[in-house]
Amino acid sequence: MVVRPCGRCFDRGAHGVRGARREGRRPSRVFAQRREEAATRKRLAEAKEEAHLVRLPRRTKYEEPGAVVLPRVVFAWLQQAKGNDWSVSDVGALAVLLSAFEERRSLVDGAVFEERDGETVLAARGPLAKLAFERRINPHIAYSVGSTGWVDLGPGLKRLAANGWVDVRELAGGRVEIRLGERARELQGQEKT
Repeated sequence: MVVRPCGRCFDRGAHGVRGARREGRRPSRVFAQRREEAATRKRLAEAKEEAHLVRLPRRTKYEEPGAVVLPRVVFAWLQQAKGNDWSVSDVGALAVLLSAFEERRSLVDGAVFEERDGETVLAARGPLAKLAFERRINPHIAYSVGSTGWVDLGPGLKRLAANGWVDVRELAGGRVEIRLGERARELQGQEKT
């Protein structure tokens, strides 16, 4: 009897317990074999990525004191982004916020830097959803939502917080406080060494 795989698993052979029995394999081994295959694919992808990194040319550094250098993982996240989890506008917002914290100059409308318990905090009045970059750098009135050049800072801050770049707290009295998150503090530590 010839067993033909279905269209969904053409390259993997027959699937499931019945397929294993037809091929004379033990059904309990099917799932272990699939896990091994997945682990092998993962190791192969990691090896390809390492080989790619080795082949990259040495980069010229365009930086000076006060510059912000984003780690390579930011680009990797953009490559793997699905839906609305990480976008180019988030990378831009991250770069602007990191630069603002480095310079201690706010580019967020109505927000100022304050020192609290030895930590720098970007403090603003109003709800998180209403926070916006200054109009001169983020022409959000001239563009519609999702158009080129417009960054919706409120949802962007939520995504940056979810990824560990910033810590955002909405306080009583309509105040919002933004602190550097764990990833940003790690990046600062790497730059100082």
